Amino acid sequence: MPTDGEVVTATPAPIVINFLLGIELQSVRLVDASGTEWPTDWTRIEGNVFKTEFRVTEPLPPGTYQIEWSAYVRQHYHPDGGVIPFTVAASGADGDARIRPAASPPAAAARQGATGWPYRALLGGAAPTTDR
Repeated sequence: MPTDGEVVTATPAPIVINFLLGIELQSVRLVDASGTEWPTDWTRIEGNVFKTEFRVTEPLPPGTYQIEWSAYVRQHYHPDGGVIPFTVAASGADGDARIRPAASPPAAAARQGATGWPYRALLGGAAPTTDR
């Protein structure tokens, strides 16, 4: 949590990222739309991981954010990384903390990066794919 493009009304706690392969996770950061990095309690673990979990140490005000991660995939001998965008919306006047899906990004937005990318995404939509 959060998932790609999700709209939430509270700071997710904890934030969990699951990977399809074991990766050597180099960095994880949370940034807002202006590029400001928000503090988290994420710490790097040596060796391959299939999952990372961390908390934001300050409540997030309404706005758009993205989790940025970078890693090295030993199985394929290449660096990798991705982003998970999400939005924190104000809760309803009645205090109801509703979670609803965001509008789907256009298909072109799902493909970014180098042409001929030979690897499938480690996270759904987090890295470019090719039609081969």
